[in-house]
Amino acid sequence: MFCTALLSACGANDSPVVQTEFKHAARQASISAPVTQFYPSVQTLYLANFGRPADTGGLGFFAGQLHSLSAPSDLMPLALAYRPGSALAAIVDAFELSVEGQPSRDAPDEQFIRSVYANLFNREPDSGGANFWRNGLESGAILRPQVALAIAASALGRDALVLKKKLNISADFTAALVSEVQRAAFSGTSVNAMVRASMSLIDEGTHEQSFIIETLAAVERGAPALIFQDVRQVLTQRCVVCHSSTPTYPGFYTAPLGIRYDTDEQIKGDVRRIYTNVYQTQFMPYGNRTNMTPAERELVRAWFYVNG
Repeated sequence: MFCTALLSACGANDSPVVQTEFKHAARQASISAPVTQFYPSVQTLYLANFGRPADTGGLGFFAGQLHSLSAPSDLMPLALAYRPGSALAAIVDAFELSVEGQPSRDAPDEQFIRSVYANLFNREPDSGGANFWRNGLESGAILRPQVALAIAASALGRDALVLKKKLNISADFTAALVSEVQRAAFSGTSVNAMVRASMSLIDEGTHEQSFIIETLAAVERGAPALIFQDVRQVLTQRCVVCHSSTPTYPGFYTAPLGIRYDTDEQIKGDVRRIYTNVYQTQFMPYGNRTNMTPAERELVRAWFYVNG
């Protein structure tokens, strides 16, 4: 039932023989595929889930993971190969399960479908398409990770042109992230949000090179302030409970060593010590009592590099 729904969504023959041959051919083709052949599918996953291009590390990591599984490199075969609990599912699910994917993960089905259409095509879904995917999700015949891939794979007309433009820009944009500042910037959700807003303006007539130059310049200008917003939130949650004039962590009545991060000025003035203790040695938070995550430590690293 699931295969039939996905294949019919993109106009393919839904006979069992064709389905079997389709999947077999896709798998055989993927066995000898270079890692770079998985880049478009990974970029599509970033677009569908986050509305932005992949960062350099993410693109290489996920493409490498798909390659190691000999996964299909094209979208519809990839959707058909998805099985809950499988190694392939773990890779695809990582997008929705990430911090950046949380808003989509927590959204009802209708809102999720709308976000995928907006991220891929910059438009609202038509009623027929919205109903088709919503009914599939509600019945359990289709799962969200498959829907995101299948919607992209079945794009036609202007949608196909806009998606192609977005994928071309995404590929060149990721390749253009050459400086440490640019790469580090994508550790922060605020920078990602800025790029996502820019991507939402793309249409089939967008000049690709101009878009990339202008957006990268905006990232360079805005990264220090935007990443600091994210770092401040992390430090407030993980560090200020102890390092404050009024600690709230049980057993702490004064700030350890008198180090306080109650204000922006206190945080900014101690960037190197924060970077050393949080990222380099990972000594702090002490015993990781406040459960700082690896992603949050990476954000501190990005903040340090962006501030030179």
